Amino acid sequence: MSRLGPVMTPEDAYASAKLGIAEAINSGLTTIHDWSHNIISGAYADADLRALRDCGIRARFSYGFSRDLQQKPTKRLTLTISRGEAGMVRSSNDGLLTMGFASRGAGDTPPEVYRKEWEFARSQGLPITQHTGRSLAEIKRFRRH
Repeated sequence: MSRLGPVMTPEDAYASAKLGIAEAINSGLTTIHDWSHNIISGAYADADLRALRDCGIRARFSYGFSRDLQQKPTKRLTLTISRGEAGMVRSSNDGLLTMGFASRGAGDTPPEVYRKEWEFARSQGLPITQHTGRSLAEIKRFRRH
């Protein structure tokens, strides 16, 4: 992902999202969480959302960081979606789509960075999610620094 993510195009994002959604539907899933963590620009978010709408699945679209940004933990993510756009996601597709924020979180990012990202997500009314592979003790140790 670190090598492929930065060179993906919005069309690649659309195709890969649509393929993953089709696989979920074929497996009998009716709801997914699209933890979209390669948003390089707004065009990538639009492509992902278009795939969700085109497939008609119920989903939470969680706006996430790009693979390039993952390699720069001190650089803050700029969410390119406004409260109005988030509201449009919430009310689009007959209520099938909701929006969230896919955070890099405490394990990968300094507190001064992820806390500002969380503040922004909260100001937009977005639920915050994050992957974590660290133990609670490791996270607590990281937060102390």
